[in-house]
Amino acid sequence: MRIHKLVHTPQEKTVALSVRHDQKPQNHNIWHYHDELEFIHINRGSGSCFVGDSIQHFTSGDIFLIGSNTPHYWLFDDEYLQENSYVIADIRVVHFLPDFCSNDLLQLDETKHIRKVYETARRGMLFHAPAPYLLQFFDNIGSQKPLNRFVSLLTVLDTIYTTQQYRLLASSNYANLQHTEDYQRMNKVLEYIRLHYRATIKLQYVAHQAGMTTNSFCRYFKQKMGKTLIQLVHELRIAHACKLLENNHLSIKEICFECGFQNFVSFHKSFKQIVGIPPNSYRLSKK
Repeated sequence: MRIHKLVHTPQEKTVALSVRHDQKPQNHNIWHYHDELEFIHINRGSGSCFVGDSIQHFTSGDIFLIGSNTPHYWLFDDEYLQENSYVIADIRVVHFLPDFCSNDLLQLDETKHIRKVYETARRGMLFHAPAPYLLQFFDNIGSQKPLNRFVSLLTVLDTIYTTQQYRLLASSNYANLQHTEDYQRMNKVLEYIRLHYRATIKLQYVAHQAGMTTNSFCRYFKQKMGKTLIQLVHELRIAHACKLLENNHLSIKEICFECGFQNFVSFHKSFKQIVGIPPNSYRLSKK
């Protein structure tokens, strides 16, 4: 898996933003970044999203705002990717450059809230059980005329700052990777983890993917990702556990081993630390 810089808005400065409605996930399993901010409503779909050093399980209804050049990728669950699956995703995406309304306009006092939202979005923003104004924005923008889209986006960004109803994803000490050697090395590591997180992951194997000694790799990974390798693996396992708790009749102990944990105590402790509640409480909250 290589890092890709994608372009979502026309190169000619004639269109301020791009609006897309997908029924199949686009750019799935591509660790990528782009100059545009990404405003996405998962109306129907589920999986895991990597934003910076965060791994977030997402479900139908979630909305994300991801900042300019913030690395991320989407791992939709298998049922949304199979060719002949009866399960169809419903994803609405708006991409826009930070200066979509011109730099001069962004320097005005009237748009200071929008500048602050841009800065906050660099860590990724999740709107879980989003407010009606956000749902209305995505319901309407696909059919609006260009000028109305422009005004709607300005209004919703200002309202986001005012309401403050979101959760930040990437940690405050996350150091955005440089889009060069760091990305190429980290992509190999993340791809290895993604493919093997439900099995036993040995540090020396992961360090080998990065072309480093184990000690050097531990320091490098903590510096770049803001967390240890085992913390990242546990987050990915817990994201998978959340999906199974919501949609599967396996017992919690069976889910523990299905996700790659070797003992229930470690699973229970990690789940509560990452999610905030024990796995049995999480399952009950989703019924």
